[in-house]
Amino acid sequence: MQSETQIRLLKTIAWIILLIVGIATTAFAVFSGSEDLGLWKNLPNVLPWLSLLLLTLLSWKRPVFGGLLIFLLGLFLVYFFNFSGRNFFFTTFIVTLSIPLLGFVLILCGYSLNKLEETANKTQ
Repeated sequence: MQSETQIRLLKTIAWIILLIVGIATTAFAVFSGSEDLGLWKNLPNVLPWLSLLLLTLLSWKRPVFGGLLIFLLGLFLVYFFNFSGRNFFFTTFIVTLSIPLLGFVLILCGYSLNKLEETANKTQ
């Protein structure tokens, strides 16, 4: 039971960090270009971060599937925001690199919880 509690705590911490990153970057994306373009024309800047928020909500109930999608989205974001253009900012690299890492943590936690449930069902 100790390990199950630790796994659930790790899953919750990863989920909360993803939620904070998603909310902060979505808010920044909405308000950073809206004064020049307006909210509707600025929508393409918000879509990657809004999808991160939706996948984070999905990962609460299905951590393996949601974590896999977050991992893949995170890899895309790392490439797109850091290596597809001329600009490279270390802070952007750290923020975007944290997304696939946290997705991987969700995958591992979900897989571990599934294995613990299977072993508990077999012993009964």
